[in-house]
Amino acid sequence: MDEKASLIVTADNGIASFDAVDHANASGVDVVVIDHHSPQDKLPEALAIVNPNRLDCTYSFKGLAAVGVAFKVVQALVGECIPQQERRSYLNSLLDLVALGTVADVAPMVSENRVLTRRGLQVLAQTERPGLRALKEASGTRDQPVDTTTIGFFLGPRINSAGRLASADLALNLLRSKSGQEAEIYAEEINDLNQQRQQLQKAGVSQAEMQVEAEGPVDTKIIVVKGDDWHLGVIGLISGRLTESYRRPSVVCTEMRDDDTFTGSARSAGGYNMVEGIFRCADLLTEYGGHAEAAGFTGPTVNFPAFKQRLEEDADARLSNDDLTPCLELDAHLLPHHISLQTIDQLDTLAPFGSGNEPPLFLVPKCQIERMGAVGKGAHLKLSLDVGGQKCDAIWWRQGERVYELSEGDTVDVACALEKNTWNGKTRIQLVLEDLRSSE
Repeated sequence: MDEKASLIVTADNGIASFDAVDHANASGVDVVVIDHHSPQDKLPEALAIVNPNRLDCTYSFKGLAAVGVAFKVVQALVGECIPQQERRSYLNSLLDLVALGTVADVAPMVSENRVLTRRGLQVLAQTERPGLRALKEASGTRDQPVDTTTIGFFLGPRINSAGRLASADLALNLLRSKSGQEAEIYAEEINDLNQQRQQLQKAGVSQAEMQVEAEGPVDTKIIVVKGDDWHLGVIGLISGRLTESYRRPSVVCTEMRDDDTFTGSARSAGGYNMVEGIFRCADLLTEYGGHAEAAGFTGPTVNFPAFKQRLEEDADARLSNDDLTPCLELDAHLLPHHISLQTIDQLDTLAPFGSGNEPPLFLVPKCQIERMGAVGKGAHLKLSLDVGGQKCDAIWWRQGERVYELSEGDTVDVACALEKNTWNGKTRIQLVLEDLRSSE
């Protein structure tokens, strides 16, 4: 407003920003909302609202991430702004960003998202954007094949760390960089922020788990915790980790002492619709929004005990023990002679993988542990397995503590996905473990 803007275009927000849109309207500024989050019963009085999840929207695919919705807006606009012969190449040049945003937002990797991401990964692999080239260098993925793992574990977290701990403008400036030198400066700063984010997240997860354990056995269908000084930028990540560890929805809040409010972030599990659960607590909150899998909100600190109790009662009423019972669905029994780079190439035709299109999961029986050790500062478990005479590397993410439960020489059945691991120019088969058990 201070810069005399006449139009505000939102991205990935705005569907619940009633006061902000009203303020813009009163100031003579038009607002176009581009969002994908679930709307409430009414909509803001914006000039336009582009959201496939509007109740009156007839667009067939509802799972677009906000970057996908923005891309659809651009598709509509180029017809009015760019000569026909240039439209295809221009839109194609944007798909690396579309893939980046789709994967980083953990959008369902189905339908149109798969098409956009598959082509976007091809563009990303050859990208000429100085910012993305610098980010790949900073994350150690410059010479690695580009897939959804590259984005989900290396590029995406670094870009997100800028907005979590500092300003999203850093990530924007990185992506808009015109020279390699400029991009390297932003990439280095963002890389440093990502390291800080990792430290804050690790500390927050540890404190949250201590709080959960201090309350005794987890007998509620949802976990709700609040810290006094957890960084606002990592509470969603802490929630995701709690959901993964305890296999149930979780809500992580932090207290904002300057205005006597608490702000929270929530992640779902077991089919619980998180945003609807938050909506049912609306009278205790001042701001809220999200979708079925994740939500965010703010409310007066004095309301936190009532909010916690109501949400626990809501989840207990809507979830059964069966909903929260972990179950691995295996796609096939894999024999040793099927474990090959050729098999992985065939499986890769099903990519890109992600939420809703997970990599095939196999049972590989009677694997002997030859060597193992914790890696990544003790966080992960690295194993060398003998699978029917074939030597295979294996990694078990975030299970480094299992090194104390297993022994070299043990024979185990593993549930795993297959992937290629390229290091120093050599490509090897790697089993990505989901679980294991002692062989009978």
